[in-house]
Amino acid sequence: MSADPLFSLAGRRAPVTGASRGIGQTLARGPGRYGTKIVLNGHNPERLAAARAGLEQEGQDAVTAHLT
Repeated sequence: MSADPLFSLAGRRAPVTGASRGIGQTLARGPGRYGTKIVLNGHNPERLAAARAGLEQEGQDAVTAHLT
């Protein structure tokens, strides 16, 4: 999917809470399609790493932030 320049979010960051699974993980994909760096937040570092790897395989830029 190529992003329409009108909706470019390049250079922005989007924190997504609960992004290691379920709805949060699904919602994390949306902004990344428009150039946003996704900041995945959650309690389980292993699941966050897996979610990040999945987004990176799709060509999206993602980092994780483990909540304690």
